[in-house]
Amino acid sequence: MCTCIATQSSLHRLSPLVLVIVVVITLLLSPGFAMAGGADGEPKVEPPLMITIAPGTLVLPPAPGAEELHPRALTISRPYEIMTTEVTQRLWNALARVKYDTVPWSPSERKGADRPVESVTFRSALEFCNELSLLAGYQPCYEHEREEATWDSTCNGFRLPTEAEWEYAARAGSVTTPAFPLQELAWFAPNSRDTTHRVGLKRPNDFGLYDLQGNVCEWVWSGGETRGDKQQQEFMASCRGGTYYDEAEELDPGASRSIYMEETGIEVGFRLVRSLP
Repeated sequence: MCTCIATQSSLHRLSPLVLVIVVVITLLLSPGFAMAGGADGEPKVEPPLMITIAPGTLVLPPAPGAEELHPRALTISRPYEIMTTEVTQRLWNALARVKYDTVPWSPSERKGADRPVESVTFRSALEFCNELSLLAGYQPCYEHEREEATWDSTCNGFRLPTEAEWEYAARAGSVTTPAFPLQELAWFAPNSRDTTHRVGLKRPNDFGLYDLQGNVCEWVWSGGETRGDKQQQEFMASCRGGTYYDEAEELDPGASRSIYMEETGIEVGFRLVRSLP
């Protein structure tokens, strides 16, 4: 379990290099990530680099386009780990090699091992989360059919962030504009040259997270009917953060894009989170 807590005050005391070193060492020592192959040369899946987000509340202005004009509270009630980058084609292909013994293959149109995986349906993202959870010894989070999915909120495995978790991580403690110019944080229409880019090249936000804005729009869990510990979602899903071809206003952390679950495109990817006790 990662013990590096991503609060604004703690990150100001740690340099980015020290933060990354702490997180990497903690992950490598975690028993849940015994995912490497046995003998030299066998396929293996490297543990995704994640940091911990502590509970908290932000009081925000109305979301873009919202009918309700009053301030809104964005509350995170339990800690969670979040991947520092979007899921890459390298990680996608590594899981395919280990789980299915297949030639590395990514659905992405913009090929590159360290580019974000894209052209991924919502269902495929859920399947990836479940398979990686099983490989790491965690409880899978999802049951799914073609246009219906169920999330068991008691799971300890990898999953998609909720809309609130994603926005809280993207804002990194700020209720206004990012601390740095958007050009330094994101790949979007003015600087992307109409393509995705390797993850982690831009400046991280104040929580140490990369590419939450721009590059690819990230699938999130937007929820629906709740029965006990299980929540269902049907037909539509949401992605957050905007894409490499969007303008600045479409990268607003409060903006959400609704897409059919089975739809895909070169602009849609995802990143992983995991609930903590």
